[in-house]
Formats: sequence, C-alpha cells, structure tokens
Amino acid sequence: MRLCFAACCLILIAHTARAQATAAALAIGGLDKLFERVESVNLYYGRSFRGPAADSLSPDGAVPWKRDYGLEFLIHAGDGGKGTLYGNLLDHFRSDAEKNARKQQAAAEKAERAAKDSVIAKLYDTTKVIVKSTFDSASLGKADPTKPQTGKPDTPARPPKSVETDVELTVHKNEPDDKKLFEFDIGIGYGQLDGITAHRPLEMHANVRELPAISLYGNVQVFDWLQVYIGGRTGLISLQDAQFYFRGDTTTFNYLTPPSLKDSSFTVFSAGASTFEYGAALGVDIAFKKLDLTVEYASHRRHFNSLNYSPNSPLPFGLPHELDLTGRSFEVAIQVGLPKKP
Repeated sequence: MRLCFAACCLILIAHTARAQATAAALAIGGLDKLFERVESVNLYYGRSFRGPAADSLSPDGAVPWKRDYGLEFLIHAGDGGKGTLYGNLLDHFRSDAEKNARKQQAAAEKAERAAKDSVIAKLYDTTKVIVKSTFDSASLGKADPTKPQTGKPDTPARPPKSVETDVELTVHKNEPDDKKLFEFDIGIGYGQLDGITAHRPLEMHANVRELPAISLYGNVQVFDWLQVYIGGRTGLISLQDAQFYFRGDTTTFNYLTPPSLKDSSFTVFSAGASTFEYGAALGVDIAFKKLDLTVEYASHRRHFNSLNYSPNSPLPFGLPHELDLTGRSFEVAIQVGLPKKP
C-alpha cells in the first residue's frame, strides 16, 4: 500500500514538473515572438520644466526633479493608409488629369518592381552555379622540354580532366519603400528620474525608477523624413534612495520654524514608496539615413500617496506624508532601427 502511494506521488510530481516546464517554454516562446517584432530602440534624455520652487519641498509634498533618462523598445503594432499626409493633401487638390497621370506612373513603377522581383525570385531558386571546364588533354599531358624526362617515352597522355568550381551568389531583394500614412507602436522600457533635491525647509535627496514603463504611440507620416506622433504612457514607479536630513531637535520642527543652520547634528530618515504613473506625449520624429531623432513634450502624473519611513518612530511633525512629482518635461531621443529578420 505504501509503495503504491509513493509511486502515485512520484507520478504526480513528474506530471506537475512537466506541466510547469511546458508553461515556461510557452511563455518564453511568446516573449521571443513578441521581441521579434521589435523594430527600433529609443535612448532618451529629458529635462523638467519649472515646477515647484527650486530646491523647495512644499507642505503638500510637491518636490522638483531635474532630468529623466532611459531605454525603450518599440514594437510595431499595425499600420494603415499609403503615402504621406503632405502628398495626400496635394493629390486632393490636383486635377483629374494630374491624378490619372500619377496613377499611371505609379502603376508603371509597380510593374517594373514586380518584374525585378520575379527575376530575383528565379535567382533565388538557384543559389549555386557550377562551372565546368575541360582542359585540352594534350596540354595537360605534354611534358616540359626544359626538364629531364623521368617517365617512359611511350607513356600515354592523361585523360581530360573536369574541374568543378562552386560559386555562391548572394542576392538581396529590393523592398518597396512605400510609406504608411498611419503607424501604431508599443513601447516597453525602463527609466529613471533623478535630481530630486530639496534644501528648504529640510534637506532631502531621492530617485524614482520606472520599471516597467509601457507606451502606446500613434504616428502620422507628414513628409518622407518627418513623422508627428501622440502617445500615452503608464507604468510602475518606485521611490529609491530617499533620504530626509534634519538638523537639531526633530520634535520641534515644522514648516513655520525651520531648524537653525547652526545645528551640526543630523537625524536621517529613509523613505520608500511605489505607485502607478500615467501621462501623455506629443512629439516629432526626424528620419536620417541610419537613425531617427525625436523631440517630445510630455506631461506625467507621479504622485506617491503615502511614504514608508525608516525608522518609523518617533517621526517629526513636519515630515511629509506624500510626495508629488507631477510635471512636464522636454525630451530628446535617438532612435536606432534594428535589422529585420529574413
């Protein structure tokens, strides 16, 4: 009976481990398929607009920050339309004769591109060319008169030889550079806000980390080299390395009577918190040959409703119970495109 029970337990454990391994493989496979759609990587750096008074912590917990930076992977989600906004507007105001002429020109270019693609497809079918050359048997078997004869004089000539040479052809298909009027991208990344500093009425230093940050962008192709986009962002942010420094006796501190700078002793309190952020962005994307430059204006709400202090007792009366880093920023990013898999 005990042996049967032990065998059943082993079988159950084996099935559970197999199911967990299968689920992990499916999850990894799903992530691989997701990251196969990554088309570019963004490296961004931003500066905060003027918010609360510089180096000042207000009674409601509003504190200024200076800069943010991070990394973002852009995943292509979809597209629609053709051409550019400028070109479509020009087509709208063109006469019927001009429209017909442009349609005929576009059809001719499409037919020419299809003909080239068909030729390339035929070359794809044969990627190796075998060149066979037959040399003259007399020239191969003829002795060199400058060297002494070592063989018999009546040695028959060697038979013709066939030389095979493999030549590999690498053919790159020219993809059409048709622009899509609308594109939708998903951004997954992480970042950090630093320069969170205050000296009045108390001294504090902190950082905020974004991990993960998820964005959704909608792009409009205005010109061949210019896109305008609008997006929304949300993500989990956490307060990191937050330190509050007090001079002198913390029991008498408040915002109306700050501690004297003559006090040399410090009492340090650490704080941590986490919350969700959300915001919106408006920007332009300028395309160059190998990379893009984006300029963006963004506004985000980042509000920590409560703080977890250490040590948590006794706490001074003037210690803030919340922190608000809501504000606007101006960001510049370099977007590097990734090569597409064949």
